[in-house]
Amino acid sequence: MIPSSLLAIFAASLAIGSPVPGISEAVKTLDQPGPQSVNNVVVVEDATGKSSLPILPTGEPVQSPGPNNGQYGMQRSNVSVATADTAKLKRRDFRADIGRCSRELDYKSGRCINMINATPYRWRKGYYHSYRMSAWEDRWPEYIEPGESIAVLARPTNNGLFDSFEDSAGEVAYHIEGTSKPMSFMLESRSGNPHYPWIRFLEDLEVMNHHKGAEFNLGARVSPYGVGFILAGTEGDFVTNDGPAAWMQAMVDDMGHKPLREIVLGRSHHAGMYKAAGGIPGSWWNTVTQEATLYDQLRNGGARVLDARIMRGPGGRFRTCHGALRDGTFWGTLGEWFDELIEQTNQFNEDYPGELIIWDFHPTEAFRYGGRWGGKGKGESEWTFEEKEYGYLSGEGRAEFLESLKALNHRVVLPEDVDITKVPLNKFINSKDKKPAVIIRVDERWLWDVDPEDWPGPSEGFVTNREFPITSTWSEKERIEDVAEHQLRRLDEVEVSRTSEIYDMQWLQTLVGIDAIWPLGVSLISMANEAWDAAFRDLFNALTPDRYPNWLTVDGIKNSELKTLVMAMNHCFVLDRCGDWVNERR
Repeated sequence: MIPSSLLAIFAASLAIGSPVPGISEAVKTLDQPGPQSVNNVVVVEDATGKSSLPILPTGEPVQSPGPNNGQYGMQRSNVSVATADTAKLKRRDFRADIGRCSRELDYKSGRCINMINATPYRWRKGYYHSYRMSAWEDRWPEYIEPGESIAVLARPTNNGLFDSFEDSAGEVAYHIEGTSKPMSFMLESRSGNPHYPWIRFLEDLEVMNHHKGAEFNLGARVSPYGVGFILAGTEGDFVTNDGPAAWMQAMVDDMGHKPLREIVLGRSHHAGMYKAAGGIPGSWWNTVTQEATLYDQLRNGGARVLDARIMRGPGGRFRTCHGALRDGTFWGTLGEWFDELIEQTNQFNEDYPGELIIWDFHPTEAFRYGGRWGGKGKGESEWTFEEKEYGYLSGEGRAEFLESLKALNHRVVLPEDVDITKVPLNKFINSKDKKPAVIIRVDERWLWDVDPEDWPGPSEGFVTNREFPITSTWSEKERIEDVAEHQLRRLDEVEVSRTSEIYDMQWLQTLVGIDAIWPLGVSLISMANEAWDAAFRDLFNALTPDRYPNWLTVDGIKNSELKTLVMAMNHCFVLDRCGDWVNERR
């Protein structure tokens, strides 16, 4: 039996809150297959019983015409369905599906597809089709209203133990009503393994970073968790998934006049913990928070605030870490070498200039290790554990680390004794010179025994919480329902507003109790998948123009979800460019 004191120690050791972000694959244009046939074709009818496409009897094959063949033989462009008499159409309330989406899919093959209409236009369901998908036609609502989010269960037909996405597929088109030109898009749940959902633009729809007829992969998470699609803004001013790698450059002309405390940035929790080296009882399951390298968190995930804690080893080399010091022993694991993280940051700024990146270090945690990184003949995943070999990093050691951070290029020159969060974004980056900007933020407590002469200060891009104040609350809860309730309640309790301090929302689940030491069937990464479903559901639905987080701290950055969510939040709630539904939430 494990002593209760031991459980308490390690549960507390991993109760460390901080941020993160990660993300989507590049836009791909696939070569389309030749004509195919498919059975069980169903085409939606309008209220008069007429349809612009024929309804074929079950079992009758249909040949796909021309170059617009689908992945499984259905026409994909120029889809048109006669305008429906909305008074005669039954409209289901799909909000009830949102809360139970992932729970219904537990232990089954499938995923949730989350979709947010962040435009002023109603979306009307048009053409749809599926092959060996369970209730595909019934699950998609006839209309998705402005500001509404839905979650749809996508899974293959139940054939017992051998349910498989590999031999199933479905697609559904939505027409955007009220635009000056016809615009629509199709969501495609394509067959094959892996089984990715795709978005294809139809008619005259085009968006930042995506031309007419574009298609892009939404990516996927481990079943039962899903993906999210957002279309935000107005005609000629849309943003959506898989936005530009330099997304801040794409938006700086519009929001450059806004101070840092008004804009929204994604924050990567333990940004360097995408690998685990050693650890007793730390392991991949209870310490790794990210799936992508730092470079991909910046490029695909769109993260712009990077959380880290450090450990200094023999020879003065630093690594990121996740854990805590107890009785002279470190309970946790090590992540990436910090000089490698500096190199990835510099490389991103060279490849995609003009972005603002903030390194944000934990208020108190900085450790040292006096033994060896690995024993003789051991790889870096094996490192020596010896009694009393660990401790907190001294002031001299912290000064050494601060000096190493000067290898970060493009650190900005900041004024002394000024609240940096009140400074407009365009004072850091702009679209004219496209120079990158890097800020390094530490808490004053982190500097408690550092010689003042060793503190680089604002003139070299280093600030403390005095110049860069933020407010944050860590939930320390394992269930996503509890995290969501706590974090959204805190938005009200701390009276978050456009003029208040930067609010860092910790959208994070925490392993507690025995799971913190020996997680069985659960990990920080698997919990992050659940948190992402809730971000598209609970989080976005609760935001208003006066009530939104400035930093969104997350685990499990993957695909382009963080970048998409942050861009949409800035577009809708910061810039008010998504229609009347935004102000109706006030």
